[in-house]
Amino acid sequence: MTIRDIVKKLITQFRLPAGSQTHIPQNEMALKIDGKLLHSIIESLLENGIWHLTTITAVKKNDNLHLLYHFWMHGGLTLDVPMIEEKKEIISIADLIPGAEFYEREIFEMDNVTFIGKDYLELLFRSDNTDTKT
Repeated sequence: MTIRDIVKKLITQFRLPAGSQTHIPQNEMALKIDGKLLHSIIESLLENGIWHLTTITAVKKNDNLHLLYHFWMHGGLTLDVPMIEEKKEIISIADLIPGAEFYEREIFEMDNVTFIGKDYLELLFRSDNTDTKT
């Protein structure tokens, strides 16, 4: 099954709106999804053999934060999850893909996104003492 086939299946299975997918050159696709569907969609990806999470990135687009979940399996697939600025939280996927915890911790620390299901996210880059006075 190709990335395009899997994207078509996801669009049908989760009733995603028309135009939610974007074709990117070099056998890659992006799919814009609601954060409420993230966990279920990733479960479906795993069931369809797409398990390699390359990274999760946080980017600003038109002053809104988006989480981009980048997958690779004979082609790239990026899940684009727009965040609501007032309530920057999303369910953790570390229970499905344990390696996601590192990326979630980074985004928690750098972009103040809360990952639901994680009681405590240990800081990676800053110390607990955020006082910058020396």
